[in-house]
Order: sequence, then structure tokens, then C-alpha cells
Amino acid sequence: MSDIAGKPYRPSNGDAGEWFMSKWCGKCEKDRAHRESDGVKDGCPIIVMMMAFGVDDPEYPEELVYDANEQPSCTAFDDKPPLSEADKKYLAWKAQQASTTQGNIGWTKTRCASWPKKSRR
Repeated sequence: MSDIAGKPYRPSNGDAGEWFMSKWCGKCEKDRAHRESDGVKDGCPIIVMMMAFGVDDPEYPEELVYDANEQPSCTAFDDKPPLSEADKKYLAWKAQQASTTQGNIGWTKTRCASWPKKSRR
């Protein structure tokens, strides 16, 4: 592990901040509502705290660190979009089907075990 891995990261200037935000914040689900609402909805508080506090301040976001490759990163990054209502219903249906199938398998095994065995000749 390098000397700076795990240490706080703070952009050194506006260009570095823009690069970081385009690489991380611009693709993160935690700030999607803000981006898609033209700034009307609240965004990720990490962005505001990154700009408002210095790395030595206790309020500075601990999620902004250098990774093992000495690259700036955000450990709170989430690139998975939330599930749609249709996806949630499908997953609930699949879970219900799986539990029903498991129940039938258990019943079948119990039932079969109690049946008389045929003799083989």
C-alpha cells in the first residue's frame, strides 16, 4: 500500500474539482436527483462539505480518500440506479416462487420418503 492510500483527498483547485466531480459525482446515484432537477432538488452533501471544509476539519467528508493506486476516490460512490417499481414487483414474485418451489420440494421429499419402497428383482 502506498503512503497516501486511505488519506483524505481534496481537490487542489477548480480544475481538479471539476475533474473529480465529473469522474465521481457526475455518475453517482446519490447526486442524480440534483443533476436531473436542474439544481432544484438536494444533491449529495459530500460535494458541499468537500468545498466548505478543509481536510483537517472534523466535518470534512471521510469518504473522499486516495485509493490503493494513489488516485482520488469516493467510498460512497454508487453507480447502481434504484430499482423501478416493475423490477421490485418482479423480484418479489421471484422470491415468492422460490419459496413456493422450496416448499413443494420439501413436501415431495417427505411424502416420497413415507411411501412404500418397491422391491427390486
